[in-house]
Amino acid sequence: MDNDAKLAALAEYAQVRGSGVHDMLCITGERGIGAGIVNDGRLLRGASGFAGEVGHMPLDPQRNPCVCGRYGCWQTMVGLDAILRLAAPGNDPIHDPDVELAGRLCDVRRRAEAGDPRTLSALDHVAHDLGLGPALLADVLNPRLVILGGYFTHIGDLILDRVRETVQSRVMAPQAGGCEVRLSTLGFTAAAHGGAQLALDAVYQRPALSS
Repeated sequence: MDNDAKLAALAEYAQVRGSGVHDMLCITGERGIGAGIVNDGRLLRGASGFAGEVGHMPLDPQRNPCVCGRYGCWQTMVGLDAILRLAAPGNDPIHDPDVELAGRLCDVRRRAEAGDPRTLSALDHVAHDLGLGPALLADVLNPRLVILGGYFTHIGDLILDRVRETVQSRVMAPQAGGCEVRLSTLGFTAAAHGGAQLALDAVYQRPALSS
């Protein structure tokens, strides 16, 4: 139906548009990082529909290789693979793809809450690097709201203050241009909610076609 980040943005926007928010970003955290951009109440798709590929912004000073074939992409710093790699060695159970992802992220959370030094260091590292993206995008787009979705919702409360601190310190406009950073309440289901909304909108706009 559409890109998952764009569908997630539709769902997240439906949650907040009654509060007067009409300019927002929804950043989805999975193996890759994508964004759905809502500008003045409308989903921004771009000239060819590719708007929102923010995971490939060249922000990594280490220039690590990305699955796209380039080097230094932001998603190599903050994608799911990055947090798991930083949190534990390769033979650790949190890397086991046969274990449900939500369970592995709960394991990361438990280790952090128990004070595991490597896990805490990984979270702090990713939190700082995660804040770099919204800060850059806030300078360009000046959104009222940035919502962090996907895997960020499972551990986001452990890193949110650090992300907000990075955004506040880097955005050029005073008070980050009024930009607030929040966690999604929909998590991994956001894209599915957005897809359902898109399908229903087509029915509402042209009900005769559904009969």
